[in-house]
Amino acid sequence: MKRARLVILAKTPVPGRVKSRLAASVGASAAARRYQRMLAEVACVGAATASMDERVSVGVYFSPRRHPVLDRLSHRHGFTQHAQPLGDLGTRLKWIAHRELVGMDALVIIGGDCVGLSPEHLHRAFDKLHGGEDVVLAPAGDGGYTLIGLRSPARQLFLGIPWGGPDVLRRTLRQANRAGLSLYLLPTATDLDDVGDLKSWRRRVGANVAWRPRAIPAYDGN
Repeated sequence: MKRARLVILAKTPVPGRVKSRLAASVGASAAARRYQRMLAEVACVGAATASMDERVSVGVYFSPRRHPVLDRLSHRHGFTQHAQPLGDLGTRLKWIAHRELVGMDALVIIGGDCVGLSPEHLHRAFDKLHGGEDVVLAPAGDGGYTLIGLRSPARQLFLGIPWGGPDVLRRTLRQANRAGLSLYLLPTATDLDDVGDLKSWRRRVGANVAWRPRAIPAYDGN
């Protein structure tokens, strides 16, 4: 049986250390609380994905240190926990891909704030990787991506990328083409970086309160 790994990248959810752009509008404490809710929702999506596919196991990679919120989420869902290495996002993604793909046939990495991802996104990513695609990406609305799936470490994908800017996805696509890697694009999925993202997401899910978690949809395998 093919083995697959889902990795959730998580920041320590304390005021002043997470969601600086959101904090500029709602305050550091409120931003940290909302990030904890993002993590909880993403963890539920990861757990739902693993429960529907016995090939998939889930790990949380935290930065810069462990936290009781992450401990509780990991214990509740049976996730493993690991520290992220130092360095920019590209350095960390390369390191995690190299580590996690040992003995695995497919790896999907997502962010702890990527509430727009559903089990369908994740299952389709794994299906495409098991079917032979080298790379799978889910675009974000800001020019980046919310999910990256790999069959091999593919370190070329993380070289020369202007992390945090509007050209992350475009440059990654170019790197994949240069390296001769096949690539599949999933539908765009939301992450929440600032108050505009939060308001837009709440409108889409029909929330009229501070937060209303999205129901986890069933995956029918199509």
